Amino acid sequence: MFCTALLVLASASSLGEGQQVNQVWLRELNADQRFEIQTAERYYRARLVDPATGEALVSVSRDGVHFSQPARVYFLGWTKGRYPELLVGMGQIRVGERVELGLGTLAEADRALSAPVHAIRVFPEDAVHEDTSKP
Repeated sequence: MFCTALLVLASASSLGEGQQVNQVWLRELNADQRFEIQTAERYYRARLVDPATGEALVSVSRDGVHFSQPARVYFLGWTKGRYPELLVGMGQIRVGERVELGLGTLAEADRALSAPVHAIRVFPEDAVHEDTSKP
């Protein structure tokens, strides 16, 4: 699995300090791995806590500059819609598709969908993000 993740990263183009990729398999990343997802509406800056469950600490921004304080979010996978049978890529995030999120818990009542993903960046494990959550 680790080799597949390296292959995806090696074939991706460079973007700043991270690697831009078209999709990411969360189980192939390490705990504490950092990644960002950009949609038309929001930027999600994440630090993966548990690759097996998709649990992450996530800061959100509407402008890509000012981010919220981190909150627990579960990245469930890419989807075509809200219904369980439409969760196509369990544990995966893919450009062009929406992401089903568990906001704080995995309970059905705490689920939300992102707008379609425009970009994904995966950062080296030693990369440190600037704290942009404060004005």
